[in-house]
Amino acid sequence: MTFLSILQLIVNILFFVIIIGGIIACISLYVIDKRQKHHSVLRNYPVLGRVRYFLESIGPELRQYLILNDNAGKPFSRKQYLNIVMPGKYKNRIESFGSLRKFEEPGFYLQNTMFPVDHDELEINQDEQMSTFIYEISNEGLFDRKEEQKQKDVDPYKLTIDNQIIIGGDLKHPFIVNRLVGQSGMSYGALGKNAITALSKGLGRSGSWMNTGEGGLSDHHLSGDCDIIFQIGPGLFGVRDKEGNFDEKEFIEKANMKQVKAFELKLAQGAKTRGGHIEGAKVTEEIAEIRNVTPFETVNSPNRFEFLHNNKELLQFVQKLRELSDKPVGIKIVVGNINDLKKLIHEMVSS
Repeated sequence: MTFLSILQLIVNILFFVIIIGGIIACISLYVIDKRQKHHSVLRNYPVLGRVRYFLESIGPELRQYLILNDNAGKPFSRKQYLNIVMPGKYKNRIESFGSLRKFEEPGFYLQNTMFPVDHDELEINQDEQMSTFIYEISNEGLFDRKEEQKQKDVDPYKLTIDNQIIIGGDLKHPFIVNRLVGQSGMSYGALGKNAITALSKGLGRSGSWMNTGEGGLSDHHLSGDCDIIFQIGPGLFGVRDKEGNFDEKEFIEKANMKQVKAFELKLAQGAKTRGGHIEGAKVTEEIAEIRNVTPFETVNSPNRFEFLHNNKELLQFVQKLRELSDKPVGIKIVVGNINDLKKLIHEMVSS
């Protein structure tokens, strides 16, 4: 055999070994990823999910040299994203940082004080520890991140009795808030039952509250025994009759539930200017029962409450709900015109 023939044979053998080795490696990783219980991404997308860690690792370099820096990007920059993920997942709040804003531009700024309040001087309630799970990283490589989920008791950072926020103090059932941060409105349907259940249980452990979103109240929202803010959108899901009209009986039934602490009227639809829409195929019997609509029929939610035409009627309806429930009722608005907001405030003051 000639030298070139031998070289070609070696190359072919190496190529064959690499292909076989790659197949074996993929099969092995697939089995490992499917069996492990620490990463839902890897369990649902074995092998392929590892690409996430690789792209996440080189993300700063890609943005720095090709796309954006760490402080750019909308609606949240990578830096802002990490400031939420690191404390939430790893209980790690220690990270160096510098100024992120252009201070020559007009705006509101936090000013440092010479004598800041010490941690021991904060008026917070840490009497009862909160049981949760955190991730501890043992090794972080380019294509992999070795971490272990561990149970841990952490400080809850609740408000003290003297600092609790009382909403609707003149009502029979005021909403006493001992956590400033909770979950904003996300409907069951927009999120699946596993997500809603997990959020409810996590918020319940922390002693916080969750907003149902306009899709009505499900058993999944109630599973964690957290405080509930029942959101009522223009579709009146959960407090309507089959024809789509407001149903006092349904509303009072929700108001009598112990976990429901307050109600929120959602005006307009924000980005959905034409109103909400859910295809009939997605309207399962469970969702239909929760929203009080017909199963497997397309449902459209108006872009406003059709029986409310002005601020006076809006505030009258709010007062009606307060009287029926004896619980706080708020409104969520999308301000597109500052004059509309001024008119609403003026009506609130004068009524």
